[in-house]
Order: sequence, then C-alpha cells, then structure tokens
Amino acid sequence: MGLSVYQCVLGDEFSGLAPELQRYFGMPDAGTHGEGAGVFEVAGSRRRWLWPLFAVFAGQQILFPEYGRDVPFDVVNLPDGEMLHATRVFRFAGRSGRRRDRVIVDEMRVIDGALHDFLGKDGRLEVALRLSVSDDALAMVSTGVWLWFGSRRVRLPALLSARVMLTERWEDDHQRVSVALRHPLLGEIFAYRGTFDYRWVKDGRPAEAGLPNE
Repeated sequence: MGLSVYQCVLGDEFSGLAPELQRYFGMPDAGTHGEGAGVFEVAGSRRRWLWPLFAVFAGQQILFPEYGRDVPFDVVNLPDGEMLHATRVFRFAGRSGRRRDRVIVDEMRVIDGALHDFLGKDGRLEVALRLSVSDDALAMVSTGVWLWFGSRRVRLPALLSARVMLTERWEDDHQRVSVALRHPLLGEIFAYRGTFDYRWVKDGRPAEAGLPNE
C-alpha cells in the first residue's frame, strides 16, 4: 500500500494528526474508497452581488450561487494512484419543497513536494496549498492560484483571487471541517463549516452513490 497525497506532503508531521484524521487522510486499503455525510452549519456566500459570478463557477462544479444554513452534504473520495479525486454534494432546500443539489469536484496531486488542488470538472482552476499540523488538526492555506486556458497556465494576482483557508479537526466523535475564501479587499466571500461522519467502503458499489439524482 502506497502513501496518500497528504502523507507524501506532510512526511513525519502526519503522525501529529488525531488518529481519526490519520485514518481519513491516509491511504485506504486497496479496493476501497471513502464516503461521508454530515451537515454544514453554513454553506455558500452571503454576498448576493457575487452570485452571478459564482453561477458561472457552478457550471464548472467549482462554487455555487446559494447560501444556506443546516445544509446536508455528502462527500466521496476516490484515491487513484498518486491522485485523489473528491466529489462534494451540497443539498440545498429549494422552493415548494424541491431540493437543489450543488456539486464541487476536485483532484489533488503532489507537484514538486507540494499539494496542488485542481478544481472543477475540467480542472481549470489550480490552487497550491501549504499544509501544517497543530493541536492534532490539519490546516491548509493557499499559496498560489492559476487558471488553465488549454495548455496555457496563468497565475492570478492576489487582487483577482481569494485565499483559501481550510481546517479539519476531530471534535466530539465527528470530523469538523471549516473552509473559507478570503479576498484581500472584500474579506470572506465564500465558506462552509460543519461536521460529518466518514467510512471506507468497498469499490463494489458505485462511487456515485453520493451524487445527486438527475
């Protein structure tokens, strides 16, 4: 069994994570993948004037133009060699009892010893992340953002991008995740925070079990 992308980047620091987080961020047994479910206390952006922009990102499964409280969600993590594919589904309550599901997909890779996250169904948004371990928890902070136009990679200046800040910790028998996008001038423009339960399951059943129904 090889190492997960997180183990490759953290090295000896990995052992400083809570045992439950080591299980989550470690490499699963062959023939298995991870599935989780929980509730986000808040999810989305409270800045409605940014929603038209986020609607464009929603088409690429990067962000979404909604904001809600107590939002159920599912996550599916699929290790694939030296990569990790993740799908997160946010289940917003819609009008007349109809549910609106929003999806965020990404692919983690290790490049030159650093973790890079390729967001969206086409992987056109690339974010480099710096990882650290403190008080049994994992923190990730973005150090660079790029857009891909075909084979061309363009770095975004700070004023045109938001800094990604993520923390995962073990809390009261649940895993807690907190993600925020902070713009240097506008402050927090997007976030989700909540708890979830997680398990490894055999690959025999479709990984799409957590995806929204059409």
